[in-house]
This record gives sequence, C-alpha cells and structure tokens, in this order.
Amino acid sequence: MNMLAEQKIAEGMSPHAARRAARLQLGGIDQVTEQVRDVRLSAWVGSVARESRRCFRSLVRNPLFTGTAVLTVALGIGASVTVFTIVNAVLLRPLPFPDADRLVVLKYAAPGFGGRRGGISERISGPLYFLYADESRALDGVTAIQMGNASFTDAENPQRVLTSDVTASFFDMLRTPPRIGRAFSQRDEREDAEPVVLLSDALWRTRFGADPDVVGRLVDVDGSRTEVVGVLPPSFTFLWPNIDLWRPLRLDRETVQLGNFFHMGWPESRTASRWSRPRRSSAP
Repeated sequence: MNMLAEQKIAEGMSPHAARRAARLQLGGIDQVTEQVRDVRLSAWVGSVARESRRCFRSLVRNPLFTGTAVLTVALGIGASVTVFTIVNAVLLRPLPFPDADRLVVLKYAAPGFGGRRGGISERISGPLYFLYADESRALDGVTAIQMGNASFTDAENPQRVLTSDVTASFFDMLRTPPRIGRAFSQRDEREDAEPVVLLSDALWRTRFGADPDVVGRLVDVDGSRTEVVGVLPPSFTFLWPNIDLWRPLRLDRETVQLGNFFHMGWPESRTASRWSRPRRSSAP
C-alpha cells in the first residue's frame, strides 16, 4: 500500500489523496486478510486432495499391502474397543446395584486341591457354599453363580442362549426384584422342584414381544418343559453381559459333595457376597 501511495504522489497527487486512493484500490486491511486466508485454505485443500489421490492410486496398485493394512487397522480397532468395554464394565463403571461397594468375591486357599495360582481358587462347592452362608460372621449374605448355556425353544425356532444358574439368595442380595413375576425361592433349589426360569428383558422383548402375560408360560430349556416365573429389569446385568436365562442352582444339603466344584468347561462360578457388620455365628 505504501509503495502504491508513493507512486501516486510521484504522479502529482497529494499525500493524503494518494494514501486514500491506494486504500480504495487495494481494499481495507480486513478484506486483504480474508483474501490471503482464502488463498492459503485453497492451497491446503488442494494439497490434501492431491496427496489423497496419490495414496489411493498407490493402494490400488498394491492390493496385497492394502488388504493387510486394512485388516491390521480393523483388528487393532476391534481389540481396543473390546479391551475398553471390559475395563469400563469391570473397573470404571460401578455395578448398578444399591451399595455395590459392599459386594465382594470370595476366594479360598486350598493348595493342591481344586485351586490354581498358588492354591487360590474362585470356585466353590456345595458344602463350602453352605458353610459360608451358615457360619460366617462377616458376611450378610452369600450367593453362588454358575455360567453356562442352553437350548431355548418357545413356540418358534430354538436358539442357543447364555444362562446363569444362581442360588435363591442372589436377587435378594442384589436388591433387584424382577420387573414382572417373582424371583427364585429356596423351594426352587430342591432337586425335586419343578424347573423354572427367569427371562432377561432382551429375550422377553425379542421372543415374546414384551407380552406382560408371559409369566406362567411353559418353554423348552434343554429338552425340559420349564415355567417362566418372571422377567428381569432392562438394566440388569451381573459380571457377564448378554445372559438371557436365569435358572435356580440346585443345591441339596443332603446330596452335595465337597469335591464337586461348580465348574463346567470354560465358565467358572464365582461367589459374590455383601459385607456387613459381624453377626453371631451358629458355630459353637
């Protein structure tokens, strides 16, 4: 602008008129700034477009490398999402139950017998469950859980679903009653009891159309006619997601054996307990 003003002064214009004419010819400072910004942005966009076209042509010329790179990125993203989901569910996000900080997992030490990692085991047998439930002074409640799967059939096609067998104290301890129907009772734990099952909210909606009259209906679970006694709340989950069927864990004090640990292939049972103030033990 100064050079243009000096040129106009040399042509015979006054300094004030020369500066004004230079500003009118070149535009204001804001206008020049916008023009320069537009030029730089256009150059950057053009550069990105050129590099993108060049990379695309290189990938097309090397399909093996392209496939390997895409597969590697996909596996990395999938692994990262899986790890974060597990960490978020187990460590970061609290359990959706009242007083969740009072829930613990019982472990016991039995070197050389039913244990691992130096004799520390999370499995539990029937007699140990009854021992903890009856004799412990530090636990307000004890429940046993066993993971598994089953063939489920209603009036339509069968499907394989994840299951969890729990003792009758499970839902009372978590303070989570079913949204429809009832929870398990101690009678349901008996070997001669009629088979019953609780449905997850997802299974209730997908297979029964959220029918509120589902309680009392008979379904086929592993070839056995089983009565639906309730439906769990939509947000209910415990340790493992996607469990669709909850069944009573059959434990008979007269028939349980010490060495019969709750363990079926991959899944292992855990014992979750709610701590409370010490209570009087029935032991002498």
